[in-house]
Amino acid sequence: MFKRLVVIGLVVSAAALSGCGTNGAAGGAGASSEVAAARLTAHPALAALEIALADPGVALRAEQRPSVEAIRAELSAALAPVRAARAALAERFAASLESGAFDGAGVDAAASTLELAETAAVPAVVKASDALHGALDAAQRKALVATMRDQGKGSLGAFGGGRARLKQLADDLALTDDQRDQFKAAIRAQHDGARDAAGTAGSTRDRMRAQADAFVADRYDAASAGVGEQMARGSARYVARTRALIELAVKVLTPAQRAQLAGKIRATSAD
Repeated sequence: MFKRLVVIGLVVSAAALSGCGTNGAAGGAGASSEVAAARLTAHPALAALEIALADPGVALRAEQRPSVEAIRAELSAALAPVRAARAALAERFAASLESGAFDGAGVDAAASTLELAETAAVPAVVKASDALHGALDAAQRKALVATMRDQGKGSLGAFGGGRARLKQLADDLALTDDQRDQFKAAIRAQHDGARDAAGTAGSTRDRMRAQADAFVADRYDAASAGVGEQMARGSARYVARTRALIELAVKVLTPAQRAQLAGKIRATSAD
């Protein structure tokens, strides 16, 4: 169990921060479940557009595709600074692992850049959400929400998704008993903190459910539904969790293990 959680925290969380690649796609043909879940966490609005275009269940009509693709392209361009900031932050984590010295100043600067980029992108996310609602009929909106919920079930922030793949990653790192104990203690502390914030987590889930219900309805206003308002706060939680685990990894992993983990973060970010 602890091995899975360790690698989830170090790899999946960093992948989500980077936006999982250059295009920010969510799901689509050939995407693995854990990468799809991380993309969904990173860019829900862009994920919705990618799913609408790719998922047979949504069943876009031929005349709808150009408008939905145009919405997707506009939002993807608007989110380019966010993807770049997330990739830069993931690279700071990877570079810290390689060097064996945690770059706190670099991570803080990259995190600040990410927060500013996400705040600036909120109007584009709201605009795209409104446009997508208008482009789909009621049945398509319902199918889209159902698909997004299914893809999101495997994502639990920094601690979810892809058990088999993550177990293999943990085996690749070949953690010693002492390393396992130290990571277990760090993860337990994060779990305790998450339990203390259970009310906040519950309210976040309730808010996301309410936003989905609002999108399905005939009348919809993304700004009133609170779309985009959690972007910066959600990434801040990822940063805090990932930072703590990377700092520990810098201290307790061997140089070979650090280099291996840095490579995996970069490879996952480029998927």
